[in-house]
Amino acid sequence: MSIKYDVPVPIRALVDVLVTWRNSVFHELTDNLIASESRRALIDHALFIQANYHGLVVTDLASKAESGADLTFKEASSLISAAHKFVEVVDAAVLDHFDQRAFCLEAISDALDSRSSSVFASKFLKLNGDQRRRFVRNWLSNAFGFAEVPEEIVDACATLSRSERPR
Repeated sequence: MSIKYDVPVPIRALVDVLVTWRNSVFHELTDNLIASESRRALIDHALFIQANYHGLVVTDLASKAESGADLTFKEASSLISAAHKFVEVVDAAVLDHFDQRAFCLEAISDALDSRSSSVFASKFLKLNGDQRRRFVRNWLSNAFGFAEVPEEIVDACATLSRSERPR
């Protein structure tokens, strides 16, 4: 499955600047160049960037990034803000396509079958009913950061046994 991320062009350009600047600072012996489409986007979207990134002027931004020159506070904070927006857009696209049920079933199955998770399997297999469902819910929350796991998913996970692959 392919996910379309739809990251706005000016944000992609600003993230390209940030990555290029970082690489120029930390990898001095490499040729770190801004992609030509990013250079074009900086020019084409200069007014948008200025309006949405605290008055950021992009005139010398690409050359500063390529040389690893010091960034002003406004430049650095604007690039970090663009990186946050980039992550927000990509996260939203990934979560729109995320199948929590399939993920949870596979995670429980893997933990049951894994030799390194023998503690998980022994605890899981000793519990029944509500205790096992509570264990599954807590484990998924602690191991993967789920704030909520729907009861249908908890129930499906709680009925798994070793070597039973999710359907």
